[in-house]
Amino acid sequence: MARPERPIEDNGDTLTRFAIQLRQLREDAGTPPYRTMAKHAHYSASTLSEAAAGRSLPSLEVTLAYVRACGGDPAEWEDRWRQIAAELAPPDTEDQDDSAAPYLGLSTFGTEDAHRFFGRDRIVDDLLARLTRQRFLAVFGPSGSGKSSLLRAGLLPAVDDERMPGGPWPTLLFTPGEHPLEECAVQVGQLLGVSPGALLADLVADPSTLNLALRQALIDHPADTEVLLVVDQFEELFTACQDTTQRDQFIAALLSAAQAHTSRTRIVLGIRADFYGRCAEHPDLVEALHDTQVLIGSMTAAELRSAITQPATHAGLSVEATLVSTIITEMIGRPGALPLMSHALLETWRRRKGTTLTLAAYQATGGIDGALTRTAERTYTTLTPTQQHTARAILLRLTALGEGTEDTRRRTRRSELDNTPTTTEVLHRLAQARLVTLGEDTLEITHEALIRSWPRLRGWLTEDRDGLRVHRQLTDATHTWETLNHDPGVLYRGTRLAVAQDWLTRHATTLTERERAFLDASTTAQTQERRVTRRRTRRLRILVVTLAALAGLATTATVVAVVQRSVAVQQRQAALDQNKLATSRELATQATALAAAQPEAAALVAVEAFHQAPTLEARSALLSVQGQFTGISPSINLSPFESPFTQAIFSPDGRFLNTPLGSGRKDKWALLDTAVGRSVADLGEGTFGGFSRNGRVLVMNSSKKFQLWDTSTGNIISSIDESSAQSTVALSPDGRILATSSLIDPRVTLREVTTGREINTLTTALTTPHAIAAMAFSPDGRTLATADLSSIASHNQVTLLEVPTGREISTLTITFTRITGMDFSPDGSTLATITNSPSGQAQSPQQVQLWDLRTGHIITTASQFTNEAVRVAFSPEGHTLVTVGTYPTNGITALNGQLRVWDARGTQQIATISEPFGQILDMAYTSDNTLIASGRDGLIRRFDLNPDTVTEHLCQILKSKATITQDRWAQYLPNLPFQPTCR
Repeated sequence: MARPERPIEDNGDTLTRFAIQLRQLREDAGTPPYRTMAKHAHYSASTLSEAAAGRSLPSLEVTLAYVRACGGDPAEWEDRWRQIAAELAPPDTEDQDDSAAPYLGLSTFGTEDAHRFFGRDRIVDDLLARLTRQRFLAVFGPSGSGKSSLLRAGLLPAVDDERMPGGPWPTLLFTPGEHPLEECAVQVGQLLGVSPGALLADLVADPSTLNLALRQALIDHPADTEVLLVVDQFEELFTACQDTTQRDQFIAALLSAAQAHTSRTRIVLGIRADFYGRCAEHPDLVEALHDTQVLIGSMTAAELRSAITQPATHAGLSVEATLVSTIITEMIGRPGALPLMSHALLETWRRRKGTTLTLAAYQATGGIDGALTRTAERTYTTLTPTQQHTARAILLRLTALGEGTEDTRRRTRRSELDNTPTTTEVLHRLAQARLVTLGEDTLEITHEALIRSWPRLRGWLTEDRDGLRVHRQLTDATHTWETLNHDPGVLYRGTRLAVAQDWLTRHATTLTERERAFLDASTTAQTQERRVTRRRTRRLRILVVTLAALAGLATTATVVAVVQRSVAVQQRQAALDQNKLATSRELATQATALAAAQPEAAALVAVEAFHQAPTLEARSALLSVQGQFTGISPSINLSPFESPFTQAIFSPDGRFLNTPLGSGRKDKWALLDTAVGRSVADLGEGTFGGFSRNGRVLVMNSSKKFQLWDTSTGNIISSIDESSAQSTVALSPDGRILATSSLIDPRVTLREVTTGREINTLTTALTTPHAIAAMAFSPDGRTLATADLSSIASHNQVTLLEVPTGREISTLTITFTRITGMDFSPDGSTLATITNSPSGQAQSPQQVQLWDLRTGHIITTASQFTNEAVRVAFSPEGHTLVTVGTYPTNGITALNGQLRVWDARGTQQIATISEPFGQILDMAYTSDNTLIASGRDGLIRRFDLNPDTVTEHLCQILKSKATITQDRWAQYLPNLPFQPTCR
């Protein structure tokens, strides 16, 4: 018998009234059970029940599904829903004076906002202390950690307050933009009162001129006064500036100004942490950064409290204590969420009750993770279809696609957009919602948090990234063409024009008039050039025919001889190629055999094998042998904790390793930081459940309890009771939702990690005894894949469920095989599964299958295993995937010490990496696309997957140690003439 619905009292509240009306509709239909309704509505029973609970307004889609399941009139209920939504909509912000708001939303704090900048006193004091000792500082932090606000509203006002010797100091603040050296010349020229053009010419000729220019600014100041030059958003040097020469000159100018023995300049850079690797491309900058880095991390609870309450107090407002504690709980350990907090607080202020900011108002905004999305969605959905198309085009223009880094905002000239009434109105609406910031002649997304947090924009960016790159290249080419006064030499031709024209067929309405003019001019120029070429070709053809007729007989004999000679050459080359392939494979076998005892000889033989031919065997030997050389494959030794290791599981980003430290039946697990090789936490006894995709949370199953751990602090987040001792678990990518399922129950329960509160129950169509034994969330957290791993089922399946609604999206069926592992591609469009023969059945090849989740069809299958593969992982960019398998030893299944690397676009095997010194226990890709593996010997090794760079590094090491002698050459390559291996 179904559990009775919770009574609801009509208190006159809008939501309550709507819920009562939905319940009345269901009662009029005979009160069908929610499970029966779910079959007709295609939403889970819990979702339909929640729609009539009166706690929140259900979505229009869920409402109409509920109505149809009860035989109601969808049109009538749609009108009713829209009336309710209008009543519940936030107050109209157009009439509010946001200048009085104590919070800035997505906007960056400026020096004028110092009076409402709180919570960073400790780090401001640290920066001031460092500046008294150091002339060069680099402030690193994730996007959204508050670097810009810290520098602008924290550091600069402190320097102006004469807190430094000889103060106040003259200060300069700017961002590099497209032309960093020009921007520097403009800023310094304004400080000196000189022409920026003349100063730029001097800087181009000699970057050290910057030191002299800044010293001139201090002529009338005390001897201990310095100039403070702050370069914010230094990463623009790599995203906006495409001129590598100017980039190098700008770095040289900054370093000379800080390092010259006559320097009176202090320089501070603000850099997004994921661009640290780009800084390493410049040796002088690397040296300067050696001991000058400041890392901005998460704010402490006390700092968050100050940042939340002090601005309100300064404005004569108060904040409910429950609201403060709620935000602190949600923000701890999230260094990149400060813009989301600021935006949620601004929206809460707009909904304030008198002079108090309340928890209810905050919850109405959607909170830290929902407020920005709601603002963006509300702004977008109120536009007309034409305006929506324009808004989409504008926001895509304002985003720079990351290359190994997160996407960033792109500052754009206003002239890049068409000057139409629609464009003007859309920009006004986006700016009014503080999603876009308008300058005098520029515009940009207010903060990159919008790019990360708004699903609609993320969807646009992932739909066609290659197409977006084509468009950005076209935009830049158009600007260059106009700058050079329509020089025909810079017009597109050939492949570039063909690619642009192909893109244009699908995005014609996205082009501006300027870009269209550039493409039209390119097409016209190419047509004219081809016409001239055809005329020349026609004249040449006539001449050739005439000459051929005169030399016909002699030519016939010559042609026969040439053809015969060509066939002989091709046959000889084919034989040589086959010989090289065979030699390459034979040498690879020898290299693998030598690896453990004679690593240097093995490396030389592997290099020669790859030189002979880039066979799979040669590539595998080459990539495997690098693990013996710390110069190429640096390792971290974890053996002091326990050696040998018996199990080891990486977090998805490779930052953390979870391993049992013990040999008994009940192992005690420890969480290790792979970056430094230290223990983060002792997790106690239990069964490891898994990491969240971002690596911030892990779950352990111990004594019918789920323990959730914060990997950054090593503290327990929560402990959740579980009725079943054996459960399958998965964490959402952000670590905020725990999915659990008993091995004998096809239902999946979703819980909040911090509170353990049950959010929803998802139901699959599985009916086998061991229903769900593996689960995985998609990267965006909206889809949950559940796999049936039963060894007795005649078929198995992966069910894809929509997390917010519980709706079943699709089912992937695998016949007569057992699913042992799966992973989503980074963009969520592809699912990789590993399948193996069930126990007790005839052995069949193990397979890696790639599924297109948009169609539910297999893209490709690889069947090349001799051992059972159990784990699979995509690389961060999604181009490769790696599997690790098991092998039987003494009747026990263990991981087999082999990694197989595959091309994710065609499942062609790229390499097999073997460990000659112990079995591989687990693997992961790091954020820089390096493959790491843990071994039973307690070492974590890093593997470069590019055979060319591995060859280069091996030769650099081996040239100083060994080479293949003529005798050794004759032993390995008796049929080839001797030559140096590293050549």
